[in-house]
Amino acid sequence: MGIVQWALLIAVALAGLTGAASVHHQRRFRRDMARLARRLKLHYTPEDRLDLLARFDELPLVRQGHNRRTGHVITGATPYGSVTCFRLAYEIGSGGLREVRQWMLAVLETECDLPFLVLTPADDRDGATDVWSDLVSEDATEWTQQGPTRVWRHVLDDTATAAWPSGCAPVERTLAVLADKPTAFGLVLQGSRIAACSPTPGAAGIAEAAMDVVIEYARRVRDHLDSVGSDADAATE
Repeated sequence: MGIVQWALLIAVALAGLTGAASVHHQRRFRRDMARLARRLKLHYTPEDRLDLLARFDELPLVRQGHNRRTGHVITGATPYGSVTCFRLAYEIGSGGLREVRQWMLAVLETECDLPFLVLTPADDRDGATDVWSDLVSEDATEWTQQGPTRVWRHVLDDTATAAWPSGCAPVERTLAVLADKPTAFGLVLQGSRIAACSPTPGAAGIAEAAMDVVIEYARRVRDHLDSVGSDADAATE
């Protein structure tokens, strides 16, 4: 057998091994996500049966790229609102410059009116800033930077401004929530939604951490709004 034939055999064998490893990873990921959902008393489906691209179309990240798809969906109720966790993939560029980007998102739908802010890690490594910019719409402006976090400001409506008399209040709470997480997350506050986003979606542990982020932030939001309401009640007495 000649060198060319051996090279072809090796290439075929490597392709087979790669394919088998990918299938094994997908099966393990589905199993781990299903176990996570059961443990948290939530519901898991490998396919997106909820049309999440349309449901969360207002999030800038969901509108990025082309050939968008979603899957590995965990849904259910929490004490702070309904949560939806899922994997998002889309393509940037085409041909030889095509890049597939994947994210794990956890979106909590609350009863609060939040300022429209996006918080991203201040990661200046090559390519890192470009990935995190997918969370930010084109009309956003960089508001401030606090330590390792960049804050991007969008339009704030009157209701949200009234609920947050201090512009930094939501930022301070976010920094506290994100400080002890081993994985970098971006956080989007928009209307009644809180979304945690990670560009490393390959493990169920990332999904759990993302849900922990939005639930912990919602708890802090509720505490803040309760304290504002208590202060207002005390002032009128």
